[in-house]
Amino acid sequence: MAVFKSAFEIRAEFERVWAYFSQPEKLANTFFFFEKVEVLENGESKWFVKPSLVNFLKSDHMIASVKYLLEEKKVDFSVKGGILSIEGFIEFVESEPKLTGVMTDIIINISGVLAAVLNPLIDKEMRENEENFILNIRKNIEQPEPTQV
Repeated sequence: MAVFKSAFEIRAEFERVWAYFSQPEKLANTFFFFEKVEVLENGESKWFVKPSLVNFLKSDHMIASVKYLLEEKKVDFSVKGGILSIEGFIEFVESEPKLTGVMTDIIINISGVLAAVLNPLIDKEMRENEENFILNIRKNIEQPEPTQV
């Protein structure tokens, strides 16, 4: 099992950060396993695994259950399929008018015969790529919207 906790700030107002994470496609994009999303009903969506990982994860998609808790400024999620499960939450704190604090608590678990080998590797990979994880989120939210001519 890999546990990933982080805290960072995004230079954007809370509404913009919330709008980003409220889209299942954007939430799935924060993880390197997935390439596209199909929105289902009742807060669920189907997250399609990158083709290079299908055999490894024993599934071409996973079912994500996401709860958007606006009053608590929190997104709870659970993603399961094949040998992979991802569970956790992302919380937001308005620090200043154009600065939003983000806290993540994510557990990634691989089950099956290779779990003893793969879980420590994923844990190591997540720790080594924490900065890229944060930079990717910041880049996607902080960049100004393209203007149409």
